[in-house]
Amino acid sequence: MALGKLLFTENFDGKLRWEMVLDTNGPITQHFAVGVGKYQGLNFKDNHNVIVRYYSDGVIRYQEKGIIFADNGELAMWNGHGVGAPNEKGGLHCNGSYIFETQSTKGKLASLNNVQGVYELESDENSNGTQKWWEWK
Repeated sequence: MALGKLLFTENFDGKLRWEMVLDTNGPITQHFAVGVGKYQGLNFKDNHNVIVRYYSDGVIRYQEKGIIFADNGELAMWNGHGVGAPNEKGGLHCNGSYIFETQSTKGKLASLNNVQGVYELESDENSNGTQKWWEWK
């Protein structure tokens, strides 16, 4: 297996995010965030939900699910998980893997169906950041 091409870069704004505590034993939180990007020239919004477990050394582990809503009406769903640690910006450096699923057979997002990949995320103290998504071949 090898790292394939960069699929897209997604940017997110900490203002489009909320968080709630699920369990103080752990602790575990759930948050919802919105990212925006472009895939093959097609603008999209990525709404995703993340369940995060926090560890005393600052490391987090998480599972997430998202739906990409393209400007042309296409949808792509994804599931992923990852691990993160504090960075120098006061935010997190995270990386993980994902699998895409689409119901489209035509259109630009159809090419994401069953694509598995990896991503890397950098955020700052205000939860603003960038996430890069690569295909894993």
